[in-house]
Amino acid sequence: MDYAFEFHDSWLKELVCGEDGHGYAVFHASVYRSERRLLDPPYESGWQNVRFQFEGMRIEGRVVELDQNASDGDLWLDGEKDSLVPNASGLFRLPLNFRGSVRMELCLAPEFNIFSIHATAVRSQFEGEFELETIWNVDGTMTGM
Repeated sequence: MDYAFEFHDSWLKELVCGEDGHGYAVFHASVYRSERRLLDPPYESGWQNVRFQFEGMRIEGRVVELDQNASDGDLWLDGEKDSLVPNASGLFRLPLNFRGSVRMELCLAPEFNIFSIHATAVRSQFEGEFELETIWNVDGTMTGM
């Protein structure tokens, strides 16, 4: 199964950055999954908690409040934007298991403040069950749950 994470409409539930540089971010995330190629029908979208564990973590900018909706975001790995759709933002493959330069940039509603998580390593894991919302059918139709 292939998976993707979308910042838009995901909720930042937890953000912890320890003095030792270890930390994590937990999202109630907009997740796509497919037995075939992602975003080529048929595929499914829904909700699942995703935990990103960081090493060498630091936060740049001000986090106004947790439990906020991400209106946008991007992920850069070794300076390259990690995007499932060229020239689009906020949609990337899971799971992540990467060592190198990491930058996760988020824009949180309702104040639309932007902050970044910088790290030297990131790893992702799913938590809980996948909550199916939509099936994207081969014929172009969608089935809502």
